[in-house]
Amino acid sequence: MPPMPQPAVVVVNWNDAARTARCLRSLAAGDPPPRVYVVDNGSAEDPAELLRAELASVRLIRLSVNRGYAAGCNAGAAVALEEGANQLLFLNNDTEVEPTTVMALQNASSRHPDAILGPTIVFAADPGHVWSAGGVVRRPWMVNWHLGQGEPINRHRESHRIDWTTGCAMFVTAGTYRRLGPFDESLFIYLEDLDWCLRASRLGIETRLVADAILRHEVSATTSRLPTPAVLYYGCRNTYRIAFRHATTLRRLAMLPPLAVTVAKLAIRHAFWPARRGDAHYRARTFAILDFIRGRTGPWLAAVQ
Repeated sequence: MPPMPQPAVVVVNWNDAARTARCLRSLAAGDPPPRVYVVDNGSAEDPAELLRAELASVRLIRLSVNRGYAAGCNAGAAVALEEGANQLLFLNNDTEVEPTTVMALQNASSRHPDAILGPTIVFAADPGHVWSAGGVVRRPWMVNWHLGQGEPINRHRESHRIDWTTGCAMFVTAGTYRRLGPFDESLFIYLEDLDWCLRASRLGIETRLVADAILRHEVSATTSRLPTPAVLYYGCRNTYRIAFRHATTLRRLAMLPPLAVTVAKLAIRHAFWPARRGDAHYRARTFAILDFIRGRTGPWLAAVQ
């Protein structure tokens, strides 16, 4: 039997080369190590020297500005596919694979070649406990959470279908990526993973947990470097966008009155409680809802001006 082809691993780096180097170190321990494409998302310093010290064969793609996580993944996938990759593994840079992780995902892909696959993700600081064993989403407002969070890993030994899997580790064949299309870059950061899995579901593509593929995750190490208001802004704006995008016409009509009530409350607070205008969290949520209504996408203008 011919050897199983190695997937192309896409890792996005943003001013965090030391953490990315640790991720590459874990990938380099594979037998054989996979092809790795690091997309540097407009970092202040060139990470090439540090990263090539961990994995000499790493393919480094430097973007001139930070275009967001989704765009970084798409940029890496485009180069990998152009160079002949037939499998893609998207990884956050604050993750580390176990020696058998990639092979477990490949084995699962041979059984479910059209599916989006996600590993069991454990806390890097406490690998005996789960951070995510897949995700659940409840419509219409896209309330979502991770299965098994905080539970012992031995409670999650069975692979099964799930609603979504986190973008810190997503495995697909090249054919599935092309069928789905790239991640939505207009989201910039947050919920591009949920959106992708919902798009897949509409096309009849499953998302599945691969229980025996274990990934260690230093939870939110990258996004914790963002100001909290920015995190709130992207989470709020993108939730509204995805909720309306994936709702039926009748559901969208039913969602309009609650949205109108929310906007009215914001207007009343803005008019009668001027002290709230200086609250960074209040401003972030206000901008998020107004930008959703105005159709503004990409990076938060108030954060980058």
